[in-house]
Amino acid sequence: MAGSTLDLAAWVLGRLVETITAVRDAGATDSEIRIAFGNAMNPQASKGT
Repeated sequence: MAGSTLDLAAWVLGRLVETITAVRDAGATDSEIRIAFGNAMNPQASKGT
């Protein structure tokens, strides 16, 4: 089970790196990326509820 967890973690990291690279290439700043990530992880907070 631990091996699959590590594989999943590596997959998630790879997807995040790809996405961050794409949004940086589009002109997003690290600050904008951090804010968006926080909102994605906690969508209720970004709605003000």
